[in-house]
Amino acid sequence: IAELGSQSTDWFDVLFRNTVSTSHHLSVSGGTDKLTYYVSGGYSWNNGVVVKTSSQSANFSAKIDTRPAKWIKFGVSTDFSYQKALAPSNNVNMFKYAYFANPYEKLYNEDGSYRADQTYFTLSKSNGNQSTPVPPNGFNIMREINETSSDATSSMFSILGNATINIVKGLTFTGLASFTYNGDMSENINGK
Repeated sequence: IAELGSQSTDWFDVLFRNTVSTSHHLSVSGGTDKLTYYVSGGYSWNNGVVVKTSSQSANFSAKIDTRPAKWIKFGVSTDFSYQKALAPSNNVNMFKYAYFANPYEKLYNEDGSYRADQTYFTLSKSNGNQSTPVPPNGFNIMREINETSSDATSSMFSILGNATINIVKGLTFTGLASFTYNGDMSENINGK
């Protein structure tokens, strides 16, 4: 009891951090009565509030519309986006853990090894709730953060072309062609 009373862990301080995020965007547009264009791009980096989490994204858009003659106009537009998020595996809700974990628990043993949490999962069992499987060497939130990972990547590319041709008065051809690619990949790694 004396050992427990001497320990006070601020779990919000351990699991969360103040962060800095950056966002950069640039766009250019212009043209004449026969040609207009618009180009934009952006990049964002976000260090998450939970330790060892981050995300980044990039996007690009371009559009050109032209009318080389009175009877014809056409345009092309393209969009690209990329997003990547890194985090520990989502086995435990960090906010819930920080709120309910006992402050007298320690993260590490005297030898520097991970110390098993003696209360977070065992108290629910004591209160008659369904038991959560716990590793044989016990549960430690920092081991979960340091030795698991979740990696999610998504990307999108699209291109669209359109044309309008006035063949004769009262007869117009309008055409549209498009292609879109979406890619999503996620990987969740948990050690033994």
